[in-house]
Amino acid sequence: MNDIVNNNNNKPLSLVRLQTITENDLELIRKWRNQDEIRNFMYTNHIISPEEHRKWYEKISNDPSVKYWIFSNDGKMKNGLVCLYNIDAKNKSAFWGFYVGDLQTKGKGIGSRVEFTILDHVFLVMDLNKLNCEVLSFNEVALNLHKKFGFEEEGYFKKHIFRDNKYFDVIRLAMLKEDWLNIHRGRMLKLIAK
Repeated sequence: MNDIVNNNNNKPLSLVRLQTITENDLELIRKWRNQDEIRNFMYTNHIISPEEHRKWYEKISNDPSVKYWIFSNDGKMKNGLVCLYNIDAKNKSAFWGFYVGDLQTKGKGIGSRVEFTILDHVFLVMDLNKLNCEVLSFNEVALNLHKKFGFEEEGYFKKHIFRDNKYFDVIRLAMLKEDWLNIHRGRMLKLIAK
């Protein structure tokens, strides 16, 4: 872990392994996504059928503005899904989201390792300038994690999502490359290494 803390040269760190999703991952991803613990925090929370899931995969497979990965804590067991979407090369920005599908690994720091890895990837590998995310306002775990990393609230959208016969508010947060590299990265390295 000392090697991680001493990485002050802005070389990207991967604290989890990212593997581009393939057709072979579809059923596992669908199983994860249909869990109550996951789908209740999504904009759409219906049970996804195999046909709907296949259409989604075909759509994202041909879309250069998205990237989806399975992440793994140990390089063997698949733990969850992370994505970048609305990747905008001109304005050097993107949105992101993730979930831990393997519920046995939740609460053990894997979310922090995923967040660190994606921030490093976006800013040091892809050379984007801004990373955004949107979170349903009642998802306090996700909001707290993003804020711990230094994401700042940039928007509050009242009654933005309609599902379950009611409206839900959405909070948009963002991180700038300069803030990640100059303020938050070193602090988070030390926290994660503990």
